[in-house]
Amino acid sequence: MRRLLSNLSAIAVLALPAAAQIEVGALVPELPAAVWLTEPPAKSLAELRGSVVALWLFDTDDHTQQSTLAVVRRAHSLYARDGLVILGLTNDKSKDVEKWAEGLDIPCPLGASCDAAKAYGSDASWAFLFLLDHEGRVLWNGFPEDSAWLVPLPSALKLAERARDGWDPGERPAALAAAVEHCRFRRFGQAWKAAEKVARGLEAGSPDHAAAEAFLADMDAEATRRESVAETYAAAGCYFQAYGFVERQAEMFKASQPGDRFKEKLKTWRLDRQVKKMRDLDERRLEAVELVYAGGNPGKGIQALKALLDEAGDLPIAATIAEDLDRALNR
Repeated sequence: MRRLLSNLSAIAVLALPAAAQIEVGALVPELPAAVWLTEPPAKSLAELRGSVVALWLFDTDDHTQQSTLAVVRRAHSLYARDGLVILGLTNDKSKDVEKWAEGLDIPCPLGASCDAAKAYGSDASWAFLFLLDHEGRVLWNGFPEDSAWLVPLPSALKLAERARDGWDPGERPAALAAAVEHCRFRRFGQAWKAAEKVARGLEAGSPDHAAAEAFLADMDAEATRRESVAETYAAAGCYFQAYGFVERQAEMFKASQPGDRFKEKLKTWRLDRQVKKMRDLDERRLEAVELVYAGGNPGKGIQALKALLDEAGDLPIAATIAEDLDRALNR
């Protein structure tokens, strides 16, 4: 596709943005079938519920692509590890997209050969972006080179994090009403104790005893899922983020078996000098990235990242810092 808009017609386009009929607060249609150049975290928006998603509709001939890519890289560097998912979709053929993307350091999966324009209500050849909250509703829409879509991201990611911290046990027998109520307020340790009390007070094999045991097993599985999230942070050497996450879980699951596991994890990390060093490096890495993209001093941020990379040596966090540095240099 070719952008054949004069300056005058471009101004008219700004007055009537693409896909304007999909309003803020609305759900967008599902992802159209696409040829993915790199595997996305999910191929449907339903699977991405719980995550904040930037749905970027692009055209390889869009003259705003350099400024758009700068904003996309900035968003990824600042917020991807906090849960932001960016997906690029285009009507262009996969072979054309693959050639276009060479050397551009695009930090997100790209889906080509799909009818994205039609799916999202636009028949024009300019870039457009929908920012979706963790419930899949449009939080912002507009042109992606406008960095205004980054403004609501911190609060949207915080809300998504709080929602992920919740756990809905669903419908349970009346005997477990107290445990379910504690879950509503993220008092998982108290919910655990309430379910244990039910199990102890009933004869083994009775329906409510079995329900209490199932409740505890489900809660333990949920805690295990959260432990895997912490390990994902840790595998990248991002122990400042990992610590904050595990401390929060330890508080919510306090005085329960899962809570004890979270406390033990924190204790192990506190006694590990290498982890302590990576926690410090990770905190300073985040500060440097903030300088590059939002602190008004990219040169200082880049120098800080270079120094951190040297300091990291062969620690696992070195790869994470190197990735941030590469993106900062190509911002």
